[in-house]
Parts: sequence; structure tokens; C-alpha cells
Amino acid sequence: MQNFSVPFREQVGPDVLGICWITRKALEERPFPFLDIDYLLDGLLTYHLRRTGQNEGSTQPQRHNFFMSHNFGRPFFVAHIHATGQALKKDFASLMQLLPEHDKKKKSQNAANEKIIILLEKDQQDLPEINSLKKTYPEKRFEVIYV
Repeated sequence: MQNFSVPFREQVGPDVLGICWITRKALEERPFPFLDIDYLLDGLLTYHLRRTGQNEGSTQPQRHNFFMSHNFGRPFFVAHIHATGQALKKDFASLMQLLPEHDKKKKSQNAANEKIIILLEKDQQDLPEINSLKKTYPEKRFEVIYV
């Protein structure tokens, strides 16, 4: 667990595969730290909101979104989950199915150091889904950061 004393985007180094960002607000409400994550994704969040905002059929906010980009020359993802009660566990499971499996024969030296950041609001510290996620995927390294 880390504090947010260091600016968030400075905590995202080459060892980070992606971010699972869980908020109580929909993406359209630009929850904190929207601007930092948008920066890491080269503006994909803003682009997405403009595209969906022009879409007349999108009257209800999406419960989750998945974005792919590059960071330090490697694939990098951000999964935003608008936490709505019981759906959180199902959303986590769906997210983990999207992540690539490491080839055990060609396991890179960096694979053990690669991590996925779980970004939570400060008062979301008791999410049982986080512990379940860690148990279900022991080969992945998760780091929880509260903002």
C-alpha cells in the first residue's frame, strides 16, 4: 500500500502493466486523478468522452471501460470500474481474463517485477474483492494505491 504523497503518474514506471481504477463516480464525471490517467494514456480518456458524448444513444454512464496504450515502449492498460455494489467482483473477473498470460517457458526476467496498480479512493479500504483478486491470480503482483 502506498500513500499519494508522490504525484500519481510518477509512481507508474516501466514495471507497471496497467491500472485497475475503481471509483464511485462514472468516468463522465472525471473522478480524481482523471487528468493524470488521461496523460498516461495520451489523451484517450478525453477522446473517449468526446466520442461517447456525441453519441445520442449514450444516456447512461458505462459501468466499466478498458483502454490500451503504451508506456515505456510496452503495452499498458487502464481499466476503469465504476463500482456499483455486487458488480465489482464480476468486473474484476472480466478484467483479469483480458490480461495476457506469461509464457512459462519464455518467462522474462522482469515478469516477477511487473505489477498491476489498483487505484482506490481513500475510503474504499475494505473491498473484499481485492483480496479475492490476489488469491485468484497469485502469479500477478498487485499494488494498491489510495487517492
